[in-house]
Amino acid sequence: MLLQFAYRPDDGSPLLRDRIVGGPNWIDSDHFDVEAKLEADARSFQQEQVQVMLQSLLEERFQLKAHHETRELAVYNLTTAQGGHRMKLSEDQTPPDMTGKPVMTFDRSVPLARGATKQLAMPSPGGILLTITGNAIPVATLVNLLHAYAGRMVVDRTDLTGLFDIRLQFAFDTLSAGPAAAPPPAGQISPPLASDPPGPSLFTAIQEQLGLKLESAKGPVEVLVIDSVQKPLEN
Repeated sequence: MLLQFAYRPDDGSPLLRDRIVGGPNWIDSDHFDVEAKLEADARSFQQEQVQVMLQSLLEERFQLKAHHETRELAVYNLTTAQGGHRMKLSEDQTPPDMTGKPVMTFDRSVPLARGATKQLAMPSPGGILLTITGNAIPVATLVNLLHAYAGRMVVDRTDLTGLFDIRLQFAFDTLSAGPAAAPPPAGQISPPLASDPPGPSLFTAIQEQLGLKLESAKGPVEVLVIDSVQKPLEN
């Protein structure tokens, strides 16, 4: 399976850039496409394994040296909305066996195992309609998924325990997602999106579909500090 990804600092991905500190000016202006090929079936890899492989690839191609620090940054607290959450408790509350099973997949044909999540994106002229489903997952798993789409780190303040079956569908506008897309003022559920969006905003969907809420706050966030990096040479 061929994995393709691109670092494009102007594509509306503020979560990633806000958590990267230092580095030369060209990391905000130059674009790079990196291709990596997995020799085995991608479905046999855990998400964490793929991330480690991608990190090794970037270290090799960009001579990247970096370290982590904790800094006080803007975050979103995930809380329970007025009236309580609307998530369905899974009938089976025993911890799922995750041995050899994917924790995340974008493949529509892959059955959703207990403890797993699936993300499906449907492009449209007004943006992308994204559907996230989870089978017997804790709130912590949902929080990890929300980081990229909320544009900030999300901190679980719900105090909810147990395993849930969830389905969250919202319009993901890559041009407006991120810290600028702040939660709406009191009395207004949805912040503005692009014209004719294919679905509700993330903030509206979380509140209406899951009975949860994203609230602006400050909190400790782990950032990546770039010590040194070089432009790669073409193969």
